[in-house]
Amino acid sequence: MVLLRVARVESFETVEGELGRRIELVEEKPATASITPAGPQPEEVRLAHELAQTMFQAMQMHIPIFRASRRVRSPKIILFLTEAECEELGLEFNVNQLYDVEFLNGTIRFKRVE
Repeated sequence: MVLLRVARVESFETVEGELGRRIELVEEKPATASITPAGPQPEEVRLAHELAQTMFQAMQMHIPIFRASRRVRSPKIILFLTEAECEELGLEFNVNQLYDVEFLNGTIRFKRVE
């Protein structure tokens, strides 16, 4: 099971002239941990790295331009559905809604998270 967020819902028209929706679902993961020097390093390198990390964290807290998102969003599923298919699916995809998505035996199951 994977937790997905509706990132974007757009209207489109099929080649047959039917109206439809493009629904983009993204997986959100915590931002990666800080990069540490590989292998054993001299004490000076370790201290310089720790100082740089501390300074960057302080800048993120106090200077808006340095604030980074704490979550990384990567596209997972993009659905192109006609209006009829949306109704048959029985789900109302709205931006920022969360869904637990399960991939099992060739099926995809969506369960809305409240």
